[in-house]
Amino acid sequence: MERKANTIGSVFFALFLVALFFIQPCKAEDLTAVYEKLMNEPVTVFQSNPPDRCDSLTQSNPQWDAILQEYTSATTSKANELIPLMEISSITYCTTPVELKIDCYRPKSMKGRILPSIIWIHGGSFVCGSREDGKDFTLSIADMGYVVFSVDYRKASSECPLHPGTVYHYPAPYEDATKALTWVKRNAWKFGGSTTRIGVIGASAGGWISMMVGLRNNVSCMVSITGPTNFLDDSLATDTVKVIRNYLGFDPNDPAEIAIWKEASPINWVPGVDNSIRNESCSSIIPPAYFLHGTKDAVVPYNQGASMARALFEVNPEHTYGLVMPGLTHYWTFPGSDSHKVYMKGLNKFFEKYLKKGTAAVGFSSADWENDSRDWEDMDIFSRAIKIQKWNDFSQSGDGIPEGAADFVEINHIYKEVMSALQKSWNTDTASFQKTMKAPKDFATAKSLVDKWLNFIENGGRMPAKALTQEELQKLRNDVCAEEDSAE
Repeated sequence: MERKANTIGSVFFALFLVALFFIQPCKAEDLTAVYEKLMNEPVTVFQSNPPDRCDSLTQSNPQWDAILQEYTSATTSKANELIPLMEISSITYCTTPVELKIDCYRPKSMKGRILPSIIWIHGGSFVCGSREDGKDFTLSIADMGYVVFSVDYRKASSECPLHPGTVYHYPAPYEDATKALTWVKRNAWKFGGSTTRIGVIGASAGGWISMMVGLRNNVSCMVSITGPTNFLDDSLATDTVKVIRNYLGFDPNDPAEIAIWKEASPINWVPGVDNSIRNESCSSIIPPAYFLHGTKDAVVPYNQGASMARALFEVNPEHTYGLVMPGLTHYWTFPGSDSHKVYMKGLNKFFEKYLKKGTAAVGFSSADWENDSRDWEDMDIFSRAIKIQKWNDFSQSGDGIPEGAADFVEINHIYKEVMSALQKSWNTDTASFQKTMKAPKDFATAKSLVDKWLNFIENGGRMPAKALTQEELQKLRNDVCAEEDSAE
């Protein structure tokens, strides 16, 4: 959906929000209260069915300093062994209708492992921001042992440097994030990320996108930080409604267009909330969800996150979580702040539970690698192909490569070399086959050439890209036999 629009007012409002983000540091004294569960288990993600109101969360908590000190001492021990981190920037994941890029943040030393992948989606009122926003945050997640992909997406502003002069309304950001998810599923392994264990996380507008992607596609888990969930909620501030109207390009007061506002509200994609919205194209699996929201959020009110968590809790009670940040506004995700330390601990526990399961090597052992790589130089191309195809598939499955084996980059490099050699062998045999079928025809040699490749397939090998399939090979052999019989 594409329109030209005057978005100067919305841009100024978004810039005002960004300015507030940088001038409103969160200090310990701002955290005047904590959720009861947080008081008892201060640094763990907890499961809850959030209340409608936060009046009960305004009690002072004299234990906060002790809690923070305990957390700090527990997390400033030896850092993750995988650091230092590596940044791989400006990777194109989409070229139409505009070129969009991804930045990758990952531990520098992968130690032969495939780590879970996390897609980070920045905020910015749907009109500003870039994939570089929140870099400290994405580095913090990568430091926990993840491969993080930070994505750009189209904006509802003609001032966006990605597409100057053009405005992209709903559902462009969702479409772009879905393309990014597809790209990660196909390419994450190249950067050491799993193609099967993928989480999505976003803040503010990015939180909205992460929820829409998570509820409509197959992901391992989703996280929303202060993301809007119901665009028709009367509690939304006037300026926030203006931002949404600019994003959608529709007026909610027009009965003919209110359906778009409903469709664009993530809460209506929760099963059972609005059956006219959720359809068969959606993933049948509701992913584990984690919501973080400040009780004093005036931009996206706290009840937006609470109502969404409650709706998901009804259909997925074992895997819906929330972390309430008492007294905090929309702008509290500051690296180094007290609130940042607490919610990062909660995120770590959530991601560990739903993404890191199965990180250790399974299925193949160091002994398997040793057996398969022994006498490599003496193997024919078919034996090499069968073995390296197996290991290349395994390296992309998301499970860790056993100690002593080549890492996933080396395995893929060997795989490409072997498949290239296999293609050349096929081309050579094809030329030989054609010669044998010219007079005088050598049926025995022709059949042996075909049998060689049929045996390769039967032993678990995959044919190169420019070759016949097993069915086509079998038909070719039958044709040779039939011609041989008629010649006799």
